[in-house]
Amino acid sequence: AVRNPGAPASGAINALTLIGPEIVNVKAKRKGGNVRLNVKGDNFLAGATVVVTDAGGEEVAVTSVTRKSAKKLKVVVPGSAVASGETLTVRVANPGPALSAPRAVVVP
Repeated sequence: AVRNPGAPASGAINALTLIGPEIVNVKAKRKGGNVRLNVKGDNFLAGATVVVTDAGGEEVAVTSVTRKSAKKLKVVVPGSAVASGETLTVRVANPGPALSAPRAVVVP
């Protein structure tokens, strides 16, 4: 609270800091006609989603996201949607406004 001379104290303010997910690394592997992305990091909450974009910035369809733990996600992208050697950018979004910094991965 703040108090100016001769005035009542102001109301208290509560503040919080949003800590979003953090990607440490991403590995890609082709398996069964799909590309599987193993995303490792920290603070992946239940209900986290993953946004994958190609080198041109176009969003790539994500078939599924499985949260293995607060530090590991498994993501499946259709193999037909990405070419071998293509660089993808991966971002994780927790429920709410917190979004990770992007991380690049090259498709095998």
